[in-house]
Amino acid sequence: MTIKKFDELPELIQTNFNSMVIRINLPRNKMRLWEVFSPKQKKALGGSYENAEIKYQTWAMWKKIYHDPEPVCFIEIGYKLGLIDLPTRDEFLREINYKTKTIKAVKTNKNLKPIWKKVTGELSYNDELIRKTRPRKCLTNAEAIFNAFHKARWKSTIPNPLNNKDPKILEDSIRHLRKGLSVITFSSVRRGTEISWGLLVP
Repeated sequence: MTIKKFDELPELIQTNFNSMVIRINLPRNKMRLWEVFSPKQKKALGGSYENAEIKYQTWAMWKKIYHDPEPVCFIEIGYKLGLIDLPTRDEFLREINYKTKTIKAVKTNKNLKPIWKKVTGELSYNDELIRKTRPRKCLTNAEAIFNAFHKARWKSTIPNPLNNKDPKILEDSIRHLRKGLSVITFSSVRRGTEISWGLLVP
């Protein structure tokens, strides 16, 4: 499989890719990526963040664990950290002529939608319970997000549904939503003005 060179990509793709890479290379995102790895993977990277930070660039940490080509490392990191959404990830991979089983799985399951039961606080996908929320007097950000997607019939991307439109609030809420999810994931889109959902990358 031959991956296209960067200068062979459309100008808009180059611009968007560059923007993603700049954000990935921020020190705080390198630390966020470290926290994504399992204890076994952290050991393979040196056992501590301090060791990994010295030895590896951010993309190289991903390559050490998953053995992906460099451009793919950036794309997968961008998606894993919520810097790009699932459609953008797939578009980048298509543009560089790199296909994965994940893309095929997304197409196969594209007609399946999550089911949110507000009364019981249960979020399911493909008949599997994937999140349970506790009853609270005040509406939580997670519930607001689930309610909004339910109302929109689980369109892939919807406007930021939170009363506080601060992108940082949405990003914090998304990080909370991702914990423990094994089937779907959520991503901040267009600098926090929108939120998307998609199948979790294996």
